[in-house]
Amino acid sequence: ERLARFSVRRPWAVVGGWAAVLVLSLISASMIGDVLSTGAENFVATDSSRGNDLLEQRLLGVIPGQETIVVQSADRTVDDPAYRAFISSLTDDVRALADDVVSAVSVADSDTIPVSADGKTTLIAVTLTDEVLKADQHIEPLLDLLASRDGIDGFTVTTVGDGSVAVAFTHQSESDLQTAEIYGIPVAILILVAVFGALVAAGLPLLLGLISIVVAIGLAAVVGRAFDLSIFMVNFVTTMGLAVGIDYALIIVKRVREERES
Repeated sequence: ERLARFSVRRPWAVVGGWAAVLVLSLISASMIGDVLSTGAENFVATDSSRGNDLLEQRLLGVIPGQETIVVQSADRTVDDPAYRAFISSLTDDVRALADDVVSAVSVADSDTIPVSADGKTTLIAVTLTDEVLKADQHIEPLLDLLASRDGIDGFTVTTVGDGSVAVAFTHQSESDLQTAEIYGIPVAILILVAVFGALVAAGLPLLLGLISIVVAIGLAAVVGRAFDLSIFMVNFVTTMGLAVGIDYALIIVKRVREERES
């Protein structure tokens, strides 16, 4: 009640306070990418997680990320000199990447190359410099290199592993968020206009939802300085912010209408 009375007595102070919060939240939210992670880290210790920690500390060390490059030709086999030359060149290019990207590459010009039954598909094993949970942080140069070699001389070059899968999850998350914004917000506006019968009244619940999203992401960017947050956090916050923000705004508008009619 005291908060409500203060808001009525000092409306511009309240508006100014929220404007300041919004500006600070926008600045903080712009840095949310620094604290997002695609890794699946356990924050509650279990027997298996403690076992993994002991293995890393006493035997294995930090486990690096792994990538498996798949090279395929439609009409050549691995015995073809052109095929072997392509594999050798690709391996040399991967080895030449910076030390913060790749730490080791399998010997692609030996007789122990893993080959498919038809001899047209082979693999190149790559060990990344980053550990598994951070495998996506420096993998872009490797992905760019493989993309530039894909389709050259009839060879298909793809990769799968800790870093590439994490990057794919990130891109999919961003795509889903864009889809939600493109379709979700216009649909919400149409529904609100139909409910309220006025564009301004329909815009208030949507504005409340958008402000709550910005503030929540800004706070998350601060909290994320202590530990990494999931890449899907932005999707969750956006969906919940629109849903809950609009829902509570509808309740408030409904109560105001009831009070005015009574």
